[in-house]
Order: sequence, then C-alpha cells, then structure tokens
Amino acid sequence: MTDNELVPAGAMATAIDALWATFGDRSSLMPYLEADAVMARARTGELKVAIPRLAELVVTDALVGVEPTELFEMLSSADWQSWPAGERSAIGQFADTWWTFTRSDEDPLVEADTVLACLAHLDVPLVRWLGPWLTDLDGPGAGHLATTVIERLTAKGWATRPDERLQILAWTRTEPVIVGLTLIGGVHLDEGQLGQALDLML
Repeated sequence: MTDNELVPAGAMATAIDALWATFGDRSSLMPYLEADAVMARARTGELKVAIPRLAELVVTDALVGVEPTELFEMLSSADWQSWPAGERSAIGQFADTWWTFTRSDEDPLVEADTVLACLAHLDVPLVRWLGPWLTDLDGPGAGHLATTVIERLTAKGWATRPDERLQILAWTRTEPVIVGLTLIGGVHLDEGQLGQALDLML
C-alpha cells in the first residue's frame, strides 16, 4: 500500500487530488517515491511537480527523516503566493483542509502543534488558522487548543518562526479564547486540563 492510499478519505483526499490535478502526474513514478527521493527532486528545481507527493507524505506522517515544515519553507522561498491563481488555490485548499481535519480529529497523525508550525511558514495572516479554531471548540479542537496553551508550541518548526509562535501564544490569552475554552470547550477536556490551561492564560 502506498502512502497516497493512506490519505484520509473525504475532503482531505479531495484536496490532495486537486494538488495532483494542478501540479503532478499520477501516471509517473512520483506517487511511489520515498521521502528522500522526492525531497531531492524538490530541492533541485522540481518543487512544483513534487508538491502532491510531498503533501501525501506530510499528512500521513511519512516524511521520514525530514521535518514537515521543510515543504512549507520551500513554498515560502519560492514565493508561492505569486504563482498562477489555480496553483495558489490548490495549495490554499490543501492547507485549509489539513488544518480543519487536524482540529476535528482527537488523535491526528500529525499533531496540531506541528501542523500549525507548517502553516505559519506560508506567510498568510494567522487569522486564517486561528479564526476557524475559535469557532470549533465544541469538540476535539478544544483539546488541541488546551494542549497548545499548556505545552507552549514546542514543535521543531517554530525555531524559524519565533514571531508567529509568540503571536499565537498571545492570541491564546485573549478574552474570546479564554471564554470559548471555558464555556464551550471545557466539557471536551481531560480532567485538570482546563485548570492547567487557565493558569497560563489568565
């Protein structure tokens, strides 16, 4: 079984399909390349054609030996926001869907901290990721938010995005987040987790 067959069905699979339709060729060898081979091609001028395979490897936590943020660092360095509209749309759809999927999963393959660090490298306003998080605290999203507050965003990917990390931690201490986590998200948290989070937020 290849990693692309492990991509969660539904919206996540649709977003990956859109990347293949925009950038890649599923009839080539690219869908079967291991992480080191596809990264080597991405680093040597073939980033666009490697994007769909890298996305599959990232969402299935199969990018062995490579930090997942490297894909997003490469997109930033390549100024992906200047690419044609269809290409920007496919990347945006993938990013939005991966973040939505992560927030709604109690035990995602890639931790919310790491996913958020990846998205912070896309150089878009953080409200794109934080706004939806605030509206879906009636479920697993509350646990991910409490963990973020308690563990203070420690994924390796934050090392190159310290300003964004501090902005997010500051956001967790705002009144809407505190009220939302307390009144809506609290019932979804493990025993003692809300108290730990509030001690750091207040």
